[in-house]
Amino acid sequence: QDGMSLRPWLTGTGATEPRLFYWRSAEHPEDQAVRRVQWKGIYTGKTRSLRLYDLASDPHETENIASRHPEVVRSLLKGAPEAVEATVRRLDQPPRD
Repeated sequence: QDGMSLRPWLTGTGATEPRLFYWRSAEHPEDQAVRRVQWKGIYTGKTRSLRLYDLASDPHETENIASRHPEVVRSLLKGAPEAVEATVRRLDQPPRD
């Protein structure tokens, strides 16, 4: 799914869950990232470290706040497998015209 329906927002019938975006580095496949709303988590495979940034207050990703927000880290990690599966499903589909 490439987008989200705006119907709930336009009709006032309810909010939709913010989507989680997932990507990996082409040059370093062990490096991965997830983002939901203002939160961005980056996992570096070489050092096995996870960094968390609040892009609303730190758009240049200068301060790792993972230790101050373990609940956000858990939430991003919990949603990552579904995002990975959705990405793989999209890649397995034939291209659209």
